[in-house]
Amino acid sequence: MKLKDIFRDHVSSGSFKKIDGEIRLVGKFGQVSLIDDVFDIWIIMPNFTPLSTAILNNLVKKMPQELEFTRLNGEAYTNTRDKSLVLKTFFPLGIKAKRKLSQQASLQLIDRLRGEE
Repeated sequence: MKLKDIFRDHVSSGSFKKIDGEIRLVGKFGQVSLIDDVFDIWIIMPNFTPLSTAILNNLVKKMPQELEFTRLNGEAYTNTRDKSLVLKTFFPLGIKAKRKLSQQASLQLIDRLRGEE
């Protein structure tokens, strides 16, 4: 499966970026990619500048305890096959959730589009 197919209902379309020829989920503090049914989760800045030790430690603490991160200089990474664990990393990584409208908000938007304010 493709990353877009798996997480289309969970993240905003702007979170999908093509980097180095592959589609990745990109947030403020990390990226998620899918290679051979294994999710690679990186804690790293989008411009690949190193994170401070304090920020890196804080982000790793916010991650699910089941994930064991390998730390490098200013970044960390892990691999998993569990989709539910990947979903739990989106908020700490800064990956934007898909906007979900309530029934009432949907009806208001429809009325506005029809000009029935």
